[in-house]
Amino acid sequence: MKKSKSKAPDINELVREVADIPLMMFTRIRFAMFDRGELTPPLVSALMMLRDMPDGLRMSDIAKRISSTMPTTTGIVNRLVERDLVVRGDDPNDRRVVTVKLTEKGKKAGAEFEKHVQNVWRPVVVGLNNEEKKQFLVLIRKIKTLISEEAKK
Repeated sequence: MKKSKSKAPDINELVREVADIPLMMFTRIRFAMFDRGELTPPLVSALMMLRDMPDGLRMSDIAKRISSTMPTTTGIVNRLVERDLVVRGDDPNDRRVVTVKLTEKGKKAGAEFEKHVQNVWRPVVVGLNNEEKKQFLVLIRKIKTLISEEAKK
């Protein structure tokens, strides 16, 4: 019996399927925090970006990472400061540079959001068998790397 070569999936179909995932998950996640009026998606994006940066980030780095202008980023940071989720600081090496760092309250808000995200994803991942979980982890890591590399271009 001849082995048939499986045809590679259509790239457009693959892109459509991948594009559906963030929309589906966002719909479920947004009820966790956004619809309660606590945080908006841009505020959460900034919080989550800062969670792994104990020394904070420069305003310009935040703007680049969220693909935003400096005035828009300033507005986001202002709202986070008003909510006592971040503090602004000066860079000791360059007085022109403004850094942004999470407060304890900001760390807790980020952890709460992350918990909500995990609660949304957990049933999905639990539905995979062990081999699928391994494959999924490899693919997710590769996709994250490719996204990071693309963002640097």
